[in-house]
Amino acid sequence: MGREANENEEKGDNTALLDDDTYFFVLSLALVMAIYKKSSKNKQRYFSNDLKALLYAFGDSAAPNAETIQTLEDVLTSYLIDVLMEANKVRQIQKRTKLKVDDIEFALRKDAVKLGRVYDLQEMDKQITMAKKMFDEEAEKPERDEGKRKKRKRAAEESS
Repeated sequence: MGREANENEEKGDNTALLDDDTYFFVLSLALVMAIYKKSSKNKQRYFSNDLKALLYAFGDSAAPNAETIQTLEDVLTSYLIDVLMEANKVRQIQKRTKLKVDDIEFALRKDAVKLGRVYDLQEMDKQITMAKKMFDEEAEKPERDEGKRKKRKRAAEESS
């Protein structure tokens, strides 16, 4: 190892001096910086307010650095694009014209936490839909009763 490290230093190659964890961290950081530089400053930001709130909830200042928000949004956007591209491949293989939640579930099948969150959100959506239906039915019920009362009143007035 010593002789190889000396040869690499002479050539200017310092990768042998980094352990694997540090090397992968540096590569990840370089990737994030490349994504950040690739994105334009003028493009529309969709998640900046949500990311600010999340950062504040996790202990950052109320007004985080704008570059931090832009970098996080770029990483989030690229992750979402990757997941949706994977889901789109599934859709194309199955020869469907529309993307389904099942396609996204399939794309997230290797990440149990995110897949569980998808299932939780689906269950919450069903509960909200049922609650709305129940609320609408209860709101319509008195109107129906009033309509019946008015019809009875008119019938009673007509018969007398």
